[in-house]
Amino acid sequence: MDELKRATTPARATREAGFTLIEIMIAMAIVGFGLLALAAMQLQALRFGSSGKHVSQAAVIARVKMEEFQRLPWASVAVAGWTAPVTQYAAVEGEGGTVNEQAYGLSWRVADLIANRTRAIDVQVTWDEPGRPGRSYSLSSVRNNGGV
Repeated sequence: MDELKRATTPARATREAGFTLIEIMIAMAIVGFGLLALAAMQLQALRFGSSGKHVSQAAVIARVKMEEFQRLPWASVAVAGWTAPVTQYAAVEGEGGTVNEQAYGLSWRVADLIANRTRAIDVQVTWDEPGRPGRSYSLSSVRNNGGV
C-alpha cells in the first residue's frame, strides 16, 4: 500500500513546503536590480526638472524683453544687428532662501522687413547647465508701424 500511495503522490508534496536559499537569493537580486533602476530614474527626473526650470526662466526673460520692445515707440526701436549678450541672473529659491543663481545671456536683433512699415524682432537667451553647455531659448515677433 505504501508503494501505491508513493506512486500517486507528487514528489514535491513529500518534501516540506517553503522556499530554498537559492530561490530567496534570486528574489533578492531581482528586487535589488529593480530598486537600482528606480534610483537611476529618480536622479534623471531631478536633472530634467532642473533643466525645465531653466527653460521656464529663460522664457520669462525673453518675454519681458520682447514686451519692452512692444511698448517702445516705433522710432525708439532702432534697426540693429545682434547685440552682445547682457548677463542677467535669476535666483533659484529653496526652503532656506536663495540656493543658487543661474546666469543667462540676453541678446536681441531688430531688422527691417519692409522699410518704415514692419520690423522683425528676435530675442535670444542663452545659459549653461552642467553637462549641457550652450542651451538657448529664442523668441521672435514682427512689429508693424501703425502710424504709416
